[in-house]
Amino acid sequence: MSARPTVLLAESDPAVYRTVSALLRRQGYAVEHARTAAEAEGRLREALPDLLVAEFLMPGGCGVRVAELAKALSDDRVPVVMLSALAAGAHLDFARAAGADEVLAKPFQASDLLAAVGRLCPVPRAVVQFAEAV
Repeated sequence: MSARPTVLLAESDPAVYRTVSALLRRQGYAVEHARTAAEAEGRLREALPDLLVAEFLMPGGCGVRVAELAKALSDDRVPVVMLSALAAGAHLDFARAAGADEVLAKPFQASDLLAAVGRLCPVPRAVVQFAEAV
């Protein structure tokens, strides 16, 4: 893992993307963006992130398939946080069965997202101190 862990944020909603990316950057993460499932899959094939945050339903595909690809390409090393507006138990179970390490129902609390991300992909202390100083 590099000094600044990289998060691939696969999210089609610009407002959600702006909010989540700002939260993650303030915590010391580098954030890359994919707006569609195909774009996310392409980015995963180019370079694996330290963490994937993906929405359940994306334009052009399903975030669950993106999560499955991240797990397959990384031999299950890339952790996945799935965001879902579909809060039904079956959807959440499906996301977990596909390899999502954490599943958060939209709307979610920023503190819940940051806690999940921090558990799965902690930022080195020096990066946190630098992010807080900036």
